[in-house]
Amino acid sequence: MRGKLGNVVASTGRGGAYFREHVIPANPQTVAQTTVRSRITQFSQAWAGLTDNQRLLWNQAVSDWLNTGIFGDKMTPSGLNLYVALNCNLAMVGVAAITTPPTKAAVSGFTSFSAAQAHAGATTLTFAATPVPAGTTMVIFGTAPMSPGRSFVKSQYRIVTTLASAQTSPNTITTAYNAKFGGPGNATEKVFFKAFGINTTTGQAGAVMECSCIVS
Repeated sequence: MRGKLGNVVASTGRGGAYFREHVIPANPQTVAQTTVRSRITQFSQAWAGLTDNQRLLWNQAVSDWLNTGIFGDKMTPSGLNLYVALNCNLAMVGVAAITTPPTKAAVSGFTSFSAAQAHAGATTLTFAATPVPAGTTMVIFGTAPMSPGRSFVKSQYRIVTTLASAQTSPNTITTAYNAKFGGPGNATEKVFFKAFGINTTTGQAGAVMECSCIVS
């Protein structure tokens, strides 16, 4: 089961299906949260500024961009959805917006991904393939230090930095991590990271890889 019934929410996680009490989500309106929302608004409004022919091309292109929903059903985005999603991805890595639908292409990603963090020291990512492939920018998310018993995170992720093509492994992101979370964790705390590639021509996002480490 999935969804809300009254004050109960059904969902699934790493441990299987579960029920939880419905709560109103926090809305801290952080800079990052506001930035994401403003991008969605920006490109939703920009859709109206496209020509009729450009909107027609986006609507015709959606059949090439099928994806699978949580129940395994094939889902087709609208032309507007596709336009906004790809351009939000491009904006996230500092690439100008596209006005015509791209041809779907492969997105390079990591085949291995690990992290290390030292208390009062460096935060280092190690990955393969290296360097980051041409035409791809890797987006790195991380979490604040937390209990070492934690095994699953989701909403706790925050974008930390991006790695442009040609950046190599191992890669030290200490400055970016400390700026986001105020410093590294204490010894024995746990931090999580996830990363995925964005094709800087099409705006496609690749598969996500996750890792965690205990602060040394």
